[in-house]
Amino acid sequence: MISYKMVISNMSLSFSDLHLERKYTTEGELSPSKDFYNPVLSRAILYQRVAGYFSSSSFAFIGDGLYSFIQNNGKMQFIFNVQLLEEDYKQIELGLSHPEKIIESKFLSDLSTIEDECVKNHAKLLGWLLAHNILDVKIGYLEPSIT
Repeated sequence: MISYKMVISNMSLSFSDLHLERKYTTEGELSPSKDFYNPVLSRAILYQRVAGYFSSSSFAFIGDGLYSFIQNNGKMQFIFNVQLLEEDYKQIELGLSHPEKIIESKFLSDLSTIEDECVKNHAKLLGWLLAHNILDVKIGYLEPSIT
């Protein structure tokens, strides 16, 4: 199960101005990233997501909306499963324990390159979002029940 919540940035921008469908699928004519995520993210200031599975490769499809989201001082709050790709885990650990290393590395010093970085360096982007306090991550897991 995946749960999402996005909050609008200000009263002059509104989700109601967007032509949004009730449903988006990867098999349909409409693209979830192009027709939903990017337009909605570009107007949001809060993106909350709960997902059983997460990979930073999902950033590859939302670079355009993510640029505006960051410009709007948006905040992301994600909860996902403990099963992560090794590179995502390393970037989460680095972004949380040593954010200064990411900041000093000058990665994404020019925000206008974010669309390219979302594709080429999505795991590094994950660490960058954490180091800059744009993203807050919680890892959820179920302990085995004792019967």
